[in-house]
Amino acid sequence: MLYLACYDLENTKVRTKVAQMLLAHGLERIQESVFVGTMDDGLWTRLMLEIERILQPEDPATNRFLLMPLANAYARKTVWLGNDPPDWPYHCHEVNTLIL
Repeated sequence: MLYLACYDLENTKVRTKVAQMLLAHGLERIQESVFVGTMDDGLWTRLMLEIERILQPEDPATNRFLLMPLANAYARKTVWLGNDPPDWPYHCHEVNTLIL
């Protein structure tokens, strides 16, 4: 399933940890605090447990994290203004890549 992750975190150290964790789990940064990527249920569960562990000691009134499932049909309809749009066909598994 395709997921969109975004956050608003005050603490720079925590923000860096969360970003590194999202990248390590295969998500791609599409804006400064916005990521997109494909995860199965097991990876989603592990990621959420790790994010909760990192955010637990932080103030919930000033820190927000969102991980939202996206249907491929909606991802393809996304409007992007600016440089370097996400590679939606790749993220929606509409193209295959062969690396030799």
